Amino acid sequence: MTLDPSPTSTTPDRVARHDDAAARVAAEPSDPRALLDLAGACLGMGGTGLALPLLERAESTGGRGADVTITKAETLQVLGLLEDARRTAAELIGTAPPEIVMRAKQTNCRSLMLLRRFDDAAAAIGELLRSGGGMSAIELLADLDEARGDRSKARDRLRAALHNPAVGQAARASMAYKIARLSDKLGDFDEAFESATLASDLGEAAFDLPAYEAETEALLQAFAADRIADLPRGTNRDERPVFIVGMPRSGTTLLEQIISAHPDAAGIQERLEIQMFGELLAGRAGCGFADAIPTATPAMLDEFAAAYLGMIDDLVPRLDRAAGHEPTSPRRVVNKALNLDRLTGFIGMMLPGARVIVIRRNPLDNLLSVHLNPMSPSANPWTASMEGLVAARRRFDRLTAHWQQVLEIPVMTLYYEDLVADP
Repeated sequence: MTLDPSPTSTTPDRVARHDDAAARVAAEPSDPRALLDLAGACLGMGGTGLALPLLERAESTGGRGADVTITKAETLQVLGLLEDARRTAAELIGTAPPEIVMRAKQTNCRSLMLLRRFDDAAAAIGELLRSGGGMSAIELLADLDEARGDRSKARDRLRAALHNPAVGQAARASMAYKIARLSDKLGDFDEAFESATLASDLGEAAFDLPAYEAETEALLQAFAADRIADLPRGTNRDERPVFIVGMPRSGTTLLEQIISAHPDAAGIQERLEIQMFGELLAGRAGCGFADAIPTATPAMLDEFAAAYLGMIDDLVPRLDRAAGHEPTSPRRVVNKALNLDRLTGFIGMMLPGARVIVIRRNPLDNLLSVHLNPMSPSANPWTASMEGLVAARRRFDRLTAHWQQVLEIPVMTLYYEDLVADP
């Protein structure tokens, strides 16, 4: 599954596949093939929350199979529905093809760790190793060591694996990033920096700085103060959506946890449906995202808003039940996805009742932390080099300052250091 697409890039084939499948579902809502095709298209653009009910509808109308079941299990895990993910993955053990069984076992292991059932996770990872799990099992063991608090053991395990000639380049990059993070937490800053640099060199992410800057300028022009009043707006003024806009490692998770602890609020972590809608808009217009902004129509914006709010209506009760309590009706639902700084103006068009919180962290602390803990470099290539990080932070600051000046929706700025000093 592709769960971290670039927020404002587009692949015309993906958009065409989505819209074709959506038209087929609209014509025949119980067609399992159309439902599965639409779910796959949503997953390909990051719409995990939209894909899950489509997968379930497909199953209920005859669209079952090992590939559908494992995709559903992995989707449940990404959404934080961990026990459901484990139960779904268990259906495949002993019955599915070996490669799917391996994915099911990995899903079970990760879910157990996230549930903090460490002894059960250790047993499951041991079984994964015995059944040929290879380097993925080694990485899971290191993750388990870290989760149990033994960072030195986790680092030693990864160090040994990093120099194994059988390990591929992508796996080595992943391990080097983990060693960097562990070394940072252990106070070994030299190794942390060296490992992060090695990981960047091993990675395949290529950051196009001129294109990134050009897109930033195009967004500022599309939402210029003298143009913004003429842009289309959606009509749905639902006030539940709240978006936390921040760089990686800037306190977005802490802020979401504080807000979602309120009885009238809920958090849905990092849902990428807004990015997906941006890709659909650009794909339908046949141009870049910023150039597509004026082509949006109120009907299209209402389509996107209805899909996003429907995702909230479906996901929040599931998360409530997974947490062991009855479903609630929150007044605010917080999304803290990456790259929302490039989509904030679009959010204001699509969800005019929404609110935005921009969180900032000291740039030096922020960028060093991201360098040692990059976020999906393949999808966010600017995280894979210091040059990219500096460029992205400068553009983040420009865009978020602009949104606060020109948008009609409320935009609040919060500083991470102030939040930590006085929650």
